[in-house]
Amino acid sequence: MKVLVTGASSGIGRDIAREFAKRKFDVILVARNVERLEELKQELINEYKVNAEYLSMDLSKRENCIDLHSKVKDIDILVNNAGLGDFGEFSETELTKDFSIIDTNITSVHVLTKLYL
Repeated sequence: MKVLVTGASSGIGRDIAREFAKRKFDVILVARNVERLEELKQELINEYKVNAEYLSMDLSKRENCIDLHSKVKDIDILVNNAGLGDFGEFSETELTKDFSIIDTNITSVHVLTKLYL
């Protein structure tokens, strides 16, 4: 069985990838941070003896979601976990950052879910 985990470089995504690896799933990790992805990949391979690979992608860009699906089609489970956040007064946060948050938290989830279904 193979699982694709977005937002895998930290937090819930990283921990979910570990849990699937413990259960002997092969894991494909997706996030922006190459160093953290490489570190997690090696951990999963060495500790859990599973196949693990990663793709560094910014899923706030629709074309990257489409590219991800074209590169990785054969999965059993999609963990659509990539997400961004911001802190502060709504009226004082940057609109451009809001666009990135919406594109990651809503648009990429929609696009990847549709493509993988």
